[in-house]
Amino acid sequence: MIDSLLLKEFDNIGVRYEPNFALSDACTFKIGGTCKLALFPSSAEQIALCADLLDRHSEPFCVVGKGSNTLFFDGYVDKMLIFTSGASGVSIDGELVTAEAGVALIPLCARLARESLGGMEFAAGIPGSVGGAMYMNAGAYGRAMSDVVVASRAFDRRSGSIVTLHSHDFGYRESVYHKDKSLICLEVKLRVAYSDKEQILST
Repeated sequence: MIDSLLLKEFDNIGVRYEPNFALSDACTFKIGGTCKLALFPSSAEQIALCADLLDRHSEPFCVVGKGSNTLFFDGYVDKMLIFTSGASGVSIDGELVTAEAGVALIPLCARLARESLGGMEFAAGIPGSVGGAMYMNAGAYGRAMSDVVVASRAFDRRSGSIVTLHSHDFGYRESVYHKDKSLICLEVKLRVAYSDKEQILST
């Protein structure tokens, strides 16, 4: 049973939601049962608001990106899931790129290449999101997110506030987000570099 007061709060902050959501629609393997409630925030700030509301209502939840590396249970998942794909804002300021957690890596890399910005070529074939890539320090061809990340913004569930991180405790396929489950990645700042467009596209 979902608390109607909680649903009203989601209405008040403008977050779309769907009870008994079919999880097979949310992962590349196209498998899974249903979850108690799926939430679809449209910005980094809305991700934080959703997490804060769920914590205040003592509702267990998980955060899901593109579902490209996710196997959902075939039965009923008695949790609420926050899907980040709607948080897809990107801004470019010279050689600094700020991307919200739900930004898909492949189109981001393609956009940077078109604008002659190199450094993210290693991620051009990774079918995940920026937030998921941060979580696991995704990489390929000898490079990883740890090579390009300058800072990130996170929702800290302990304090109920948004914080900025400049150190991420990166390791092989892990980061501070992997190690500290009280932190939810909202946005990432990346340092790229101007380069020859044709060279970027051929990498």
